[in-house]
Parts: sequence; structure tokens; C-alpha cells
Amino acid sequence: MLDAQKKAALAAACQSQETTPSEVVRSLIMAFLAEHSAAGTTVSAKRHKTK
Repeated sequence: MLDAQKKAALAAACQSQETTPSEVVRSLIMAFLAEHSAAGTTVSAKRHKTK
């Protein structure tokens, strides 16, 4: 759980990068799974970006 100050900092950083906190979390999860998944397991990442 993020405290309010960290949540606000994440939102501001994401806004400056034209992304959302959800996209950042999704990207981190996909990178983690790609690095730590069992051999033979594939993980596909779909990026949905709307402007």
C-alpha cells in the first residue's frame, strides 16, 4: 500500500511522462515476470495507450 505522498508523487511522475500509474505497474509486473518466469513460460505484454 502506498501512502498518500508516494501515490501523489507517482501520479505526478506518470503525468509528466504521459502515462498512467496502472500502465507503470503493468509494465513493472511484465518485466518482473519476463525475468523470473519458469523456462518455457511466455508472457505477452499488451500496451494500451490512449491520448
